[in-house]
Amino acid sequence: MEGSLCNWPARRPLIGVAPRTEDRATKRDGATIYAQQPMFDAIEQAGGIPVMLPGPCGPGSLARMVETFDAFVIPGGYDCNPELYGEHALPTCGPISPMRDRFECALIPRIIEAEKPLLTICRGTQMLNVALGGSLWQDIPTQPEATLNPVPHAIRHSQSPDTQGVEGHEVSVYPCSLLDQVMGSAPQDLHVNSLHHQSIHSVARGLVVNAMAPDGVIEGVEIPECPFVLGVQWHPEYLWDKDIRQMRIFEALVAAAVK
Repeated sequence: MEGSLCNWPARRPLIGVAPRTEDRATKRDGATIYAQQPMFDAIEQAGGIPVMLPGPCGPGSLARMVETFDAFVIPGGYDCNPELYGEHALPTCGPISPMRDRFECALIPRIIEAEKPLLTICRGTQMLNVALGGSLWQDIPTQPEATLNPVPHAIRHSQSPDTQGVEGHEVSVYPCSLLDQVMGSAPQDLHVNSLHHQSIHSVARGLVVNAMAPDGVIEGVEIPECPFVLGVQWHPEYLWDKDIRQMRIFEALVAAAVK
């Protein structure tokens, strides 16, 4: 990629990537866990060594996992179970993964407590908010109060999968935020892809909004009191080879992991 930094650190850190899950498997085979190649490509290009984490495990294994890895990524995936934030699922709520919900709800607080760098993406950012006590809009198109724009679908937040590498709508990055510092040049003129129908509603205590779509949908959060906890609602792993500012998100994670 032209202009990419690719100045890898002397010690390439281990970046633990939480697995995506397919709970709807046969009883004989059990659930399937997997990771997506674009995420691994972005982390490796940034100088890290990506490793997929195992699925749910006991407290002892979680503690060892947090101790072993230098930084973590919680990627996108199925919807978060509304029961986690005290709501019943609406008919428009999508598929959920109880196994993954349990794993990430246990893992995220441990990562934060250990002050390990954490990057969350799409569903991962929603789960970061939920794990810390926040709530979500279950379905933006059918919950008009989720946006500031009275015109339904004024901004399409759910692109089709075959356009995941195409920029969709504009995002305003808040000045002086961690995200602003990470992205560097011209973060105000930022266009992102959009592959979600849920979004953050009530922001968890300790989280601060750092980016927003023109319709008021929250597009990013961070924890100022932590060395590096950054969440974005879009998918930079599909854009890093097109916009160097998206690659800087992964480079910042890797840099934080070797400090």
